[in-house]
Amino acid sequence: VNAERAQSNVNALYPPHQFATFLANHDQNRTRSRLLNDDQAKTAASLQLLFGGVPFIYYGEEIGQQGNKPDENIRRPMQWTAEGGFSVDDTAVPWNDYFEDLPTRNVAAQTDDPDSLLSHYRRLIQLRLAEEALRTGNWQLVESDDRGVYAFVRQTNEDTLLVVINLSKNLVDTYTLSLDNLGLTGGTAEEIFTGNTAVTPPALTTAGGFDTYTPLPLPPYSTFVIRLE
Repeated sequence: VNAERAQSNVNALYPPHQFATFLANHDQNRTRSRLLNDDQAKTAASLQLLFGGVPFIYYGEEIGQQGNKPDENIRRPMQWTAEGGFSVDDTAVPWNDYFEDLPTRNVAAQTDDPDSLLSHYRRLIQLRLAEEALRTGNWQLVESDDRGVYAFVRQTNEDTLLVVINLSKNLVDTYTLSLDNLGLTGGTAEEIFTGNTAVTPPALTTAGGFDTYTPLPLPPYSTFVIRLE
């Protein structure tokens, strides 16, 4: 699939930034049940929430709630606490059972864990709300020489954000990224998603882009957002 052509076709069908994005809905097997682990679920969330359009999150997706067809299994109650937490009435009985992982996979268990799937979703949403480029910026695919590294730029007149995602289970540190004609002038780089990661700034081309750029090593299933100037 040609990603640039596919995105161009979508853009032609909708007003700017008004297409919907989702990983699953009430008629599909839940995202976490189609993936191997929470790290992959974090990567899926990064792809959705750092991309363009209007993201829709099916309830429970943010904690990795599972479920495969039939429909009853993908519409089970939201797992708020280790006891369910669906109602403040202790005598209330939900219409369907919770999954067996309820004691450990619930909102309360993940809220204070900085490495949880829920915390990852919250950081992504906070960053999207803070950065105009992630909501309304243009999208450009970045050429990567490693099939496991997916990168793109979100850009407004005021800001340029480079999103780099490692889709693989392996550390990747020998990849390079290339995208010409970005209009950059400063040659500086700052990672703004993790908040404490050192980044190598790009050597700018004459058109203000970059060629064979390796900003930082990529741990398995990692996500980085780099502000470029």
